[in-house]
Order: sequence, then C-alpha cells, then structure tokens
Amino acid sequence: MAATRVIEIRTEIPGPRSREILERERHAVAAPLIVHEPVVADRARGSTITDVDGNTFVDFVGGVGVANVGHNHPRVVAAIVEQAERFLHTDFTVVPYEGYVDLAERLGVLAPISGETRCAFFNSIRFFTVHFCPAVVGTDEPVPATPLSVNVVPVVVQYCVSEPALRP
Repeated sequence: MAATRVIEIRTEIPGPRSREILERERHAVAAPLIVHEPVVADRARGSTITDVDGNTFVDFVGGVGVANVGHNHPRVVAAIVEQAERFLHTDFTVVPYEGYVDLAERLGVLAPISGETRCAFFNSIRFFTVHFCPAVVGTDEPVPATPLSVNVVPVVVQYCVSEPALRP
C-alpha cells in the first residue's frame, strides 16, 4: 500500500523561531487574542501549513472555514488576482459594486424562503449585532450575540433574510 507523507516535524513544538515570535507576541498583542496553538505560520499549500521552523502540519481549520478549498487553490488565486487588478475593496454601504448585487441575487434564488429575499454579507459580528439586527427587529438597541451568530456569521459571512422591516 502506497502512502503519502505530508506531515514533517523538524523541531520540537514550538520550535526556536516560533518561541521567539510568540515571546514578542506576548508583549505586543492583546491577551484575549492569544488562544492559538504554539506554532507560527510561514506558508501554506493545499491542505498543509508550514511554520517558521519548517514543521509541516495538516491544516484542519483552514482559516476556521474560510479556506475550505485549501490554501493557494489555482482558481481562488486567479479570482483574487483578477479582482485586485480592478479594485481591492470598497465599503458597499459607501460605494456599491456589481459583484455584491450579483451574489445577493444568486443566493436569494437559492434561499428556501418564499417571496422577495434580500441578502446582506458580514465579516464582523459587531456590525451584525449592533447595526443590522436592530434594524430588522425595529429597535435602537444592539441585539445580543448568540452562540449561533458568533460562530456562524463571521465564518459563513452571509445572512439571507426576508423581513418586512428590510423592505422600502
């Protein structure tokens, strides 16, 4: 039986370079953010990630769901390059762009909701709970984050809703 070996451990974990960076992190980064494994990423390819000490691991988290196709997938890289040549980012609430509308239309058709469906995209639980949800439920107060919203919204970064409060 043939086997492919992708895990390669060259040093103790954490390795010397990781330990050096993690010590600097301890003095420069807010403590609540230091909840990670004791390795520091250097590069990734496909389903593997290599730390600054040359240790290679299988990446089971993929950026906690945002890299489900693996790191450096050729189609994803090509799409990033194509978009970067046009523009990198605009805040849709300031300067809208057609791709946002296209995706909202496509997801609206797929959503299991009858009638008009409108979509909103988030990468921040704060925006979702402080700005978006209060508008939906008709309050000026932030809507408390639930375990579902905290875990799903930042990862999936899409929320489709069909609510009268969102209609003009």
